[in-house]
Amino acid sequence: MLERQAACISNLFTETNMEGRRLTGSAIRASGFVNAVAGICVVTALILIFGLNYWEALINPVVAAEAPAFVETHGAGEGIGLVALVFPFSGALFVVGYILLCLDVARAETLPGGAAWLTIAGVVVFGAGLSGFLPMIVVQIGSVIFASGLVWLGLALWMSPSTEV
Repeated sequence: MLERQAACISNLFTETNMEGRRLTGSAIRASGFVNAVAGICVVTALILIFGLNYWEALINPVVAAEAPAFVETHGAGEGIGLVALVFPFSGALFVVGYILLCLDVARAETLPGGAAWLTIAGVVVFGAGLSGFLPMIVVQIGSVIFASGLVWLGLALWMSPSTEV
């Protein structure tokens, strides 16, 4: 089991695409830069979202108990300047990061392009649903599409021919 996991991780860094064609140095460098930017966007977004969840679950209830007038004035955080700015910013980073990552996956042909496009479609629908202008069912549909794309990418990575470990 551990060998298979190590092989999957090493497949992330191989220099060949799904057809076994060797990628050029410029493609690897371009891919590395795009993936670094995508990774920074996604990780930063997830950290910000975790912070917002921490605020809502652990800090806001204490503030509501100790200073109910503050919560009545500002709400659960959406009315507090920086917090109100961070939530849409984190969502935008999340969407942009996954779009960059999946566009690069589709371009490099290292994993199935259909999985990358499904993930892009899902993250766009999910992000649009979180905008507040669409019904919550759109968020749920987007999250199912997004998760399906991630599962497909994960299975493709797991099932890809492994290098010697």
